[in-house]
Amino acid sequence: MSEKIEAIIVDDELSGREGLKILVDRHCPKISIVDVCDNLEAAISTIKSKKPRLVFLDIEINERYGFELFNYFDQIDFKVIFVSAFDKYAIKAIKLNALDYLLKPVSAEDLIKAVTKLEEAGWAPTNYQLINNLKRNNFDKIAVPTREGYSFIDLSEIIRCEADINYSVIHLKTGLKVVSSKSLGEYEQLLDTMGFLRIHKSHIINLDHIKSYIKGDGGVIIMADGAHIPVSRRQRDEFLNRLNFPGKDF
Repeated sequence: MSEKIEAIIVDDELSGREGLKILVDRHCPKISIVDVCDNLEAAISTIKSKKPRLVFLDIEINERYGFELFNYFDQIDFKVIFVSAFDKYAIKAIKLNALDYLLKPVSAEDLIKAVTKLEEAGWAPTNYQLINNLKRNNFDKIAVPTREGYSFIDLSEIIRCEADINYSVIHLKTGLKVVSSKSLGEYEQLLDTMGFLRIHKSHIINLDHIKSYIKGDGGVIIMADGAHIPVSRRQRDEFLNRLNFPGKDF
């Protein structure tokens, strides 16, 4: 009998963990679920101790994103199959070179297809492009839906994104403004791991384009285009931490 592939399931919902485990046990005899985790901290610890070759990773976990998991590993030596109830994450998962993407509720047919794809690709660890994409921001362009169609914009060209009711205004280094039909919340989810941060209910900024920070209740950031952007009190510490300035000492 061939060696089984050890795997873990990371999902904050009990029904998601149990349901997927049952499907794997029934339909994927070559895979052995060695642990289930309901939060990212447990997943990180389990991956480091048990070294599974496959991780079924939920994308929304206790108000955090599963993508954050990769920030805790210098090398990715396991395969990844993303799982989510929201298909809006599919493109991001694909760009991350994930093996596959399963939409909840997971069907036996989709699971079998994903595992078959893994078998055909071989059980070797995921190549390091996955982690490099996150740490080196290799998502060099995004497709921005506009009234006329789509604009393809280099991330490095984006200074900030501003809410405009149900739309977003993307401010570019050139001074141009692109009005997008996506909400600011959608851009927050898309850009969260790409060097951007939502600092206010109406503003997302590119951390590479900060010119200066003025202390205050929340503070004000001056961007490269001269815009003065308020920082909400709730986001102040997160902003300072992202710049390696602990809020309590700043």
